[in-house]
Amino acid sequence: MQKAGVDMTNQTKSAEERVAKLTGAESVVRFGVAKAGGQWYKDESTGTAYRVEGTENGKLVIKETRESKAKKEITAKRMTIECTECGAEREVATQDAFQVTRCADCQKKHRNIRRAQLAKRKRAEHRRVRELARLDGESAKNEEKGKEKEKEVS
Repeated sequence: MQKAGVDMTNQTKSAEERVAKLTGAESVVRFGVAKAGGQWYKDESTGTAYRVEGTENGKLVIKETRESKAKKEITAKRMTIECTECGAEREVATQDAFQVTRCADCQKKHRNIRRAQLAKRKRAEHRRVRELARLDGESAKNEEKGKEKEKEVS
């Protein structure tokens, strides 16, 4: 953004450098505007946020805030479970601990066994249906032959 022929990116960089120098931080990044006025800067190495409120007697007024006011990264809590089949340990998210009971290898084997059983059941069902259809077809042919014989006899 430029204002009256002044390059604002250089001013922003110099402000970041000045805040870093005054706070003793290695590098500081501007990440917002404070509601009460001023700018928010964040020390990337420690996560501490600083609010620059303005100047007094030609010096910047900087207030350090707690880390809780800075943006935090949210991470899932993890815990370790024991596999019910082989006893190996597996790290899972806390919300999954009540559903996961096997390690990854045992879960893969279990899933493949279940798929094979399901496929076997489906094949048996299709075989049974085909056999019933074949028997129905034969019984229909036998009925027709029986009716033709009755007509011949009569």
